[in-house]
Amino acid sequence: MEEKILTKNPDKTMIGRRIDKEKYDAIRKAIIKTLSSGKTLTHIQLQNSVIKLVKRDFSGSIPWYHQVVKRDLEAKKIIKRITKGTPHLYELARK
Repeated sequence: MEEKILTKNPDKTMIGRRIDKEKYDAIRKAIIKTLSSGKTLTHIQLQNSVIKLVKRDFSGSIPWYHQVVKRDLEAKKIIKRITKGTPHLYELARK
């Protein structure tokens, strides 16, 4: 049986999702690696980078998992959205 993780959502009115920990870890690693360059990226730029990094070994909808994990990382203040409007821009949160 695969280990699951319950994600969070930065919007407190929305529920998190229960997903496979292995998939969570792969997407999380790709998001952090991409944003570690110090660049501020749009949602689409971030998603495209994640797809390139994980597509070979990933089964399932990468854009869906990307969205779920990205929101979890926002809720945990590991990454931050720096715009309210569109396009949404993301960067690593500074500690």
